[in-house]
Amino acid sequence: MTLERGRKLPSEELSDLIKWGVVLRGEVGKVTIQDIYKRLMSIGFTRNTRTLFRYKKLIDTKFEKHLSTSYKEKNNSRTMLSIPELSKRWGCSRNFIWQRCKSEEIPSRMMGDRWFIPVSWVERQETLT
Repeated sequence: MTLERGRKLPSEELSDLIKWGVVLRGEVGKVTIQDIYKRLMSIGFTRNTRTLFRYKKLIDTKFEKHLSTSYKEKNNSRTMLSIPELSKRWGCSRNFIWQRCKSEEIPSRMMGDRWFIPVSWVERQETLT
């Protein structure tokens, strides 16, 4: 079924597509336009490339939001910091932090395509200096 110009994917189908994309991105690390196209074809929809990029952006945004909310303790305090958050906190470049994460000088964990650093380690380092 090809959607006419101006018609949107039904909200239930869009919701399923986004949930599928978030799960796939969590498992594989990325979602490609081809993945989205195949998924839409499997449920009987075809879309133009521009719309596929829009769906990819929705999936990526939802995944990032899921990551940021899934690493909080019950009392709503953060347990992990992303590289941009830590670089802002310490007043250094993101590249500086990223290189240390990659070389394992900073204990970190890669989830999806982002690095996260434990807040407990950051606070210990801050008390040492």
